[in-house]
Amino acid sequence: MSCCGQKREAAASVQRPSPRVDYPRSAPPALRPTGTATTGATVTLRFRNGSPTVVLGASGKRYQFHGQGSMQAVDRGDAESLVASGLFERVWG
Repeated sequence: MSCCGQKREAAASVQRPSPRVDYPRSAPPALRPTGTATTGATVTLRFRNGSPTVVLGASGKRYQFHGQGSMQAVDRGDAESLVASGLFERVWG
């Protein structure tokens, strides 16, 4: 009898943990808007695409979305053009 086959079988039966990435339960805070002052009026939009992205609003402000379903309050002036792109839907405001 050979012991080499037994060692291979034993090594194959050992389960190694798969790499795991722990994502935060809530999205990190959005990037601070750059450029013009805010009016204070915001609209909450939901991102429909699956990939994280940063978008530039018509006002020059940047908004970061962390994948499909992530929501973000955006300046009311930027909301219309973002919704018109088809990548966002209005949730509130």
